[in-house]
Amino acid sequence: QRLGDLYSLSIDGVTLFENLSLPEVKQGQVGLAWMKDGPQLDEVAITTLKAAKGKRRKGK
Repeated sequence: QRLGDLYSLSIDGVTLFENLSLPEVKQGQVGLAWMKDGPQLDEVAITTLKAAKGKRRKGK
């Protein structure tokens, strides 16, 4: 799989490309599980990114 394929993933309309800049991602708390049809965010990743997005939104 090409790395570019990862950028098509989104959570609640926020693309993984944007999510890659979140500190939680840089700290390695977010994982990708590779399914037969391509990369999928695992449940921990989805939870972490949703929480991070919520914190970021409140901080604005």
